Amino acid sequence: MPDKEEFLALARDRFKLAAQAESKTRREALDDLEFSIGNQWPQNIAAQRQLDGKPCLTMNRLPQFVRQVTNEQRQQRPSIQINPIGDGADVDTAEIIEGIIRHIETNSDAEETYDIGFDYMVRIGFGCWRIITDWIAPESEDQEIYIVPIDNPFTVYLDPTSKRDPSWGFIVEDLLASEFKSQFPKSKLALGNASLTDYETIGDQPASWATTINGEPSIRIAEYFWVEKSKGDKGRQTRQVHWAKISGLDTLDERDWPGKYVPIVKIYGDDLVVNGERHIAGLVRHAKDPQRAYNYWVSAATEKIALAPKAPWLVAEGQVEGYEKFYEQSNYRNLAYLTYKQVDTGGKPAPPPQRQVIEPAIQGMTELLQISAQDMMQTTGIYPNNLGQKQTSNESGKAVLARQREGEVNTLNYSDNHARGIKQTGKIILDLIPKVYTSARIQRIIKPDRTPQMVGIFNSQSGETETDIPPDPDIKKVYDIGTGRYDVAVSVGPSYQSKRQEAVASQMALIQAFPQVFTIIGDQVVRNMDWPGAEEIADRLKKMLPPQLLAEEEGGQTPEQQLAQAQAQLNQMGQLMQSQQGELQKLQLEKAGKVIDNEYELKVQTLQNDMKVLIALIQAKTQETQQEQEMYKQFWIENHGAAHEIAMQAHQQEHEQQMGQMQAQQQQLAMQNQGNNGAGQ
Repeated sequence: MPDKEEFLALARDRFKLAAQAESKTRREALDDLEFSIGNQWPQNIAAQRQLDGKPCLTMNRLPQFVRQVTNEQRQQRPSIQINPIGDGADVDTAEIIEGIIRHIETNSDAEETYDIGFDYMVRIGFGCWRIITDWIAPESEDQEIYIVPIDNPFTVYLDPTSKRDPSWGFIVEDLLASEFKSQFPKSKLALGNASLTDYETIGDQPASWATTINGEPSIRIAEYFWVEKSKGDKGRQTRQVHWAKISGLDTLDERDWPGKYVPIVKIYGDDLVVNGERHIAGLVRHAKDPQRAYNYWVSAATEKIALAPKAPWLVAEGQVEGYEKFYEQSNYRNLAYLTYKQVDTGGKPAPPPQRQVIEPAIQGMTELLQISAQDMMQTTGIYPNNLGQKQTSNESGKAVLARQREGEVNTLNYSDNHARGIKQTGKIILDLIPKVYTSARIQRIIKPDRTPQMVGIFNSQSGETETDIPPDPDIKKVYDIGTGRYDVAVSVGPSYQSKRQEAVASQMALIQAFPQVFTIIGDQVVRNMDWPGAEEIADRLKKMLPPQLLAEEEGGQTPEQQLAQAQAQLNQMGQLMQSQQGELQKLQLEKAGKVIDNEYELKVQTLQNDMKVLIALIQAKTQETQQEQEMYKQFWIENHGAAHEIAMQAHQQEHEQQMGQMQAQQQQLAMQNQGNNGAGQ
């Protein structure tokens, strides 16, 4: 590491660079965040309206648009997939590494972390989370990887010159000066070698290292990551990430980070470069003006109706004499009746008093209110059909769903960028696994169906072998996570739970069409159902499976292999029958030459009996094979398609032709026997 003062000077310069580059983005993002929670009136306008006694209403419609995008993401969660590339990588180990990553996500409550980052991205244009390592337990020598949320994305400052793979980054925190001294007793401030003024003068306002919290002086500390690149063997470039905890004047802690990537993931909404400046925005940014207009016209209409003058009474002179106070109160009291005189002051008959109705002119305001609501839909790209509303009363649910899916395209960029962030997370963890899991261990993995499984892993990079794994009778195979090259992909789709429900619906439809299939797949159907006791019932149904399927479950033959074996047995029987037929023809020739005796008759009778038994066996085996073929054709038709069905039909036709040939040969032999018997007589 360079000189401490040079190191801190470089860190402060980098922090200042990031703060200045993001200052505009942060101001706009903070305004978006406050606007999304309801702070939607400019302070000067709100203050003036309050002084004038005018309503200042906020009808915040933005949360429904935000939740439409965020809740859709919760239904279509990205999942990390690991694929082998080379250097000894294999599919089985890739699945184990993928299971370890699912274990890390489960152990870290990563779904909540991803949701927090995604919500911020939709609201303000960016969200963050981080990856850390920590001891499994205080007494353990093994470490674990964790995915940790960053609840305040404004605390993250990354290298503005490289948004995909930053070379450095900061996560900042402000501590009260008293707390800072307590946590870091060797700091310059705690030792009296520096004052608060010294911390304030090392940075400008947006990147100051001394601030205040509720009027109390505070010190800013930062976790600082940076990448050092160097040339290794054969001129290859190597990367080493370092970590330090610093204040403006102190290096409080430092160590090497085991991975080669800065372990901070930042996801963005709209991300453009305009005139050399980076423009970052979320869903709220362009909906703010329509929302302000909506609030204004709601307030204006309310003001017009609430503060409009009450309709006056039209009365003849002297007609309400003596009752004036009742008529005055009639504008703000609900009086049961009003008394009046039927004559005016001249004694002439007069009609009852009448109100002069005044209708507030709010029709134009209502139209502008509707335009503002429509503008919000157009700027967010979310329309009533996205919310599942029907356009007509007779519109089918399928049509609503189709239009809803079309509307989802308008906000697909958010979920797609989120998936890229999760892919980067998988890339960081994949790099960390062989560097953190350095000792042989029994490791929990999480399978795609979210059930746990224990496996043995060791790391050949650390000089270990599979014999270093603690003995465990339940562990039948171990995996080397230190060998091979793998890459990361992300799949986006319904959650596994949703897939299970869809699978049950499809499987039940198959069973209704082919009830006999239940005896083959019943255990899997019940296992996918979500009610108490489903697993126990599935286990019982599994014990009732046909032997050939149980053999497959236990690593035995597949249905295709079983059919191939049956076909081979039939071929062997056919060859045997042909041999027997040759022997019979030879004997028949001997009989035709008058070379016949009791031994000949016995041989013929024996051969005929053997052929009858053989034919019966062939017919029974053929019938059994046909039944198996029909069963497996029904069961595997969806997986093997038309090609498999054609192949099965071809096999069946081949058997039928073989049986037809055999029967024809039997008839021919029978006719020859009859002829020979007649000739012998």
